[in-house]
Amino acid sequence: MSSSDPASSPTASVSELLKQADATDYCRPALRALGSALPADDSTLIAALNEAADRRHAKSFSHLYLAALFAGRRIPADVLELGAALLPEAMLLLRTALHLEGDVAKSLAVAVRAGRMGNEREATAIIAGWLDYERREIPAPPEFLALTRKICRETVRMDLRLVRSFLCLAAKLCGDPVVARILNADIDGDRSLEPILAEARKSATGQAWEHSIPGRGRHGFRGFGASRTAPQLPTDQGAAILRTLRPQSQAADAPTCRGSSHPPRTFPRNFPHHRSPPSDRARSFFHLRTR
Repeated sequence: MSSSDPASSPTASVSELLKQADATDYCRPALRALGSALPADDSTLIAALNEAADRRHAKSFSHLYLAALFAGRRIPADVLELGAALLPEAMLLLRTALHLEGDVAKSLAVAVRAGRMGNEREATAIIAGWLDYERREIPAPPEFLALTRKICRETVRMDLRLVRSFLCLAAKLCGDPVVARILNADIDGDRSLEPILAEARKSATGQAWEHSIPGRGRHGFRGFGASRTAPQLPTDQGAAILRTLRPQSQAADAPTCRGSSHPPRTFPRNFPHHRSPPSDRARSFFHLRTR
């Protein structure tokens, strides 16, 4: 085939890659297979990710993104500027963002400012951003702190109580008294935050993301959500931030990807309100199962 043939052009390669991603099942074996078949040229892979994000094609973007992670490919953080809103669940963003290269926090801030992700995903992005600054051992710029305060104020104003509990981790990470005051969080005296934060660090830097994905299945992508309010689910008191950070689909034959048209849910609306975030309230976020 000649180099002038349209089928051999970079555009054709990107188009074919997107078609392959779209036809792939949303489960670990299929995504690993897609990862092993990715073109060796990183520029083609990145162009395909950017193209899927530009088109807001959640399925193609998510499948390519996860396949590239399975294959150990180098992914620039800036694909999250548009792509963070397209992943099938908020916790997958926390679990994968720090595996990317470059200024992860900056890209997540762009995604948050775009206003396309919903409250729970914005909170997750803020926490992942603070973990990125902590990991790189550099101070966060003033604009990221200002963005954190803004998201915290919006969360309190909208009375999103569980999202507010989750953001207490951001208050602990940044150590900002203004953020703590907005959330009414006792970041120095609440001992429950330390083990939860340790679990968040482990989840963000380890391989927990792999076990978020079903072990087998036929029907593939389960959709993605960007609602501005939290979905209503049963609440299990005293049983939860840690379970979401410790995904349940550890076994090879764990939950299949059959049939569900919605992403795994993480934020129950009917979580009880307290003036400060005790350990059982914080854990109730993370212990909700991924389906």
